[in-house]
Amino acid sequence: MVITSLAMMLSASTVLAQPSEEDIGAAAEAFSHGQRAELAHDYARAAEFYELADDLAPRPEPLRSAAKNRLAAGEQATAATRALELQRRYPDSDASRRLAAAILDETAASLTRVRARCDRPCVLSADGQAIADERALSHVFFLDPGEHAVVASFEPGQQHTLPVEGTAGADAELRFVAPVTTSADSEVVPGEVAPDDGRPAKPPPTGVRRLSPVYFAIGAVVTAGLGGATIWSGLDVLDQDRIYNDEPTKARYDQGRSAERRTNLLIGFTAAAGVATGVVAAFTYWKGAKSRRRAAGHRRYRVAVTASGVGVRF
Repeated sequence: MVITSLAMMLSASTVLAQPSEEDIGAAAEAFSHGQRAELAHDYARAAEFYELADDLAPRPEPLRSAAKNRLAAGEQATAATRALELQRRYPDSDASRRLAAAILDETAASLTRVRARCDRPCVLSADGQAIADERALSHVFFLDPGEHAVVASFEPGQQHTLPVEGTAGADAELRFVAPVTTSADSEVVPGEVAPDDGRPAKPPPTGVRRLSPVYFAIGAVVTAGLGGATIWSGLDVLDQDRIYNDEPTKARYDQGRSAERRTNLLIGFTAAAGVATGVVAAFTYWKGAKSRRRAAGHRRYRVAVTASGVGVRF
């Protein structure tokens, strides 16, 4: 049972300073699944489980195993990118340094090393696959030779795409700039009248319709809720897989397949909700809402996803 894009979803949805005991237990189980897949020579599947373990409870061991199995699966660009991550995250680990150096010595000459800089913290994807899901101003990664489209994502609805022509042994430099939006306090929407008597700014004229921030808040809550359900469902798939491996039966296999299909559907729904929320954000009239809150003396708030669930922070 393959968990499609589950590792990416967990990394994007679970933002904790320290892994919980539940996460550590799930990471250990995912690591065990990775070991079994590796022994069966299913290296791509093993790498997915090791990456899932690293997302749940970051440690050098699962990241090293993920890099080795990506290489064994023939995914040189991903293996080399994992090697760079080992060097960055664990510079004091001798085992991590040795493995990273060995992988880079074997692969770098046949790949394109890309150095990307963003004017604001961003996450990156190439050809629809996540490259770096940690927001940062700079990223270094590898691509296979050929044509690629690299996308930098900033705030919801803010993206900048650049083409890359991959050449073996070459270096590439990318500079991404966040699109200008109407969400900045200092910017006036065309047609908006900004009074200096303390009154709220007038909304845009008819024909430049904007949405209330309430719609964006609803979309964010729905997306976060679906993301939480996806994480639960993915962990349930791991549990069903363990039960099936302990005592393989047709009924348990069917239960595991059903859980996997449910997880894939939830991933699709979560992604769709995220895209829809991003579109809503692009058409939201942020400045008017901020002005009204200031005029009414209200505090600012934001929707936040925490370890205990979804809430509104003031």
